[in-house]
Amino acid sequence: MHIISTDTDRGIAPEAWNAYLAAHDNGSLYAMAQWGDVVREVYGHRGIRLAAFETRHGAEEVVGVLPLVDMRSRIFGHKLVSMPYVDMAGVVADSPEIERALVERALELGKEAGADCVEVRQAMALSSLGEEGGQGIGEGDHTLSVTQDKARMVLALPDSSEALWSSFKSKLRNQISRGTKEGLTVRVGGDELVSAFYTVFAENMRDLGSPVHAKKLFYRVMETFTGKARIVLVEKEGEPVSAAMVCAFEKALQNPWASTRRRFNKLSPNMLLYWSMLEYACNQGYATFDFGRSTPGEGTYRFKKQWGPEPYPLYWYRFTPGEELSVPNPAGERDRFGKVMACWKRLPVPVTRIIGPMVRGQISL
Repeated sequence: MHIISTDTDRGIAPEAWNAYLAAHDNGSLYAMAQWGDVVREVYGHRGIRLAAFETRHGAEEVVGVLPLVDMRSRIFGHKLVSMPYVDMAGVVADSPEIERALVERALELGKEAGADCVEVRQAMALSSLGEEGGQGIGEGDHTLSVTQDKARMVLALPDSSEALWSSFKSKLRNQISRGTKEGLTVRVGGDELVSAFYTVFAENMRDLGSPVHAKKLFYRVMETFTGKARIVLVEKEGEPVSAAMVCAFEKALQNPWASTRRRFNKLSPNMLLYWSMLEYACNQGYATFDFGRSTPGEGTYRFKKQWGPEPYPLYWYRFTPGEELSVPNPAGERDRFGKVMACWKRLPVPVTRIIGPMVRGQISL
């Protein structure tokens, strides 16, 4: 018998939740209990933890989990998302039947709350639906759409950074070395580097026309995942030029955020930044490095591809009540504010740092 619970009725201890993820092949950083807690603390969105239990050998064991965040916005609508702001989280379960039960319970919660949709972001296709979406879950009550236009880029790492360096073509090695020759230096550290990271990140987001996340988000990630989250910072004579945050889950190191200040592009800081992340990952004994999501064929995808990673399609499932989609898909959220984003690029960075988080917290992308 499967028992589905939320953290508002029966609940599940974060330690048991995370232990299940750590032992499962499909466990991920963003599905961890603390990730939802950080989102709630920073942006105020309610977190929901769904867990499936099964009685085995006289004791109840966790056999599946699904983290959700309840996002309510007058502008972007009301949705349950697993998980906002990141590439994936979704369902982790021992069988297609348990997976289905968790998703169906999420749809029930969405209906009870009056949500416009339930969005489940998967690193792999839901086995109970198949790669093409299939039939079954929520059939008759929901319209299902599946977005597969993004891919995560994952590099299998050798035993040492020296071996990885030797595997690169001379052209790539020369591009990496150029930054050092231009006087760029690298530091890897903890929350003492958050301010420098945010200087780079906020300026880059302004230049992209995108509202910036709250600075508090990065402090909370660093504090919550102490020893697992690090900042890699590239500087020119003490001035922040390029920066990234990396977070570990088991033997995988992931890069959720990376930015460079455009006026320094001629120094090739991106090449040194990404090499430094990979060097750190190898030296710390991680088995893989996840570059994060990109759109195949676009510039960011091509940049990441040169390092040798394999692309894996992401499956973003959107369940919308009724027969018609009542809210735009995630990729269309920015399109609704195209003119606003063009104006955003002309705002002073200090202004975007004040008003940006108020908007960004409502955008699930």
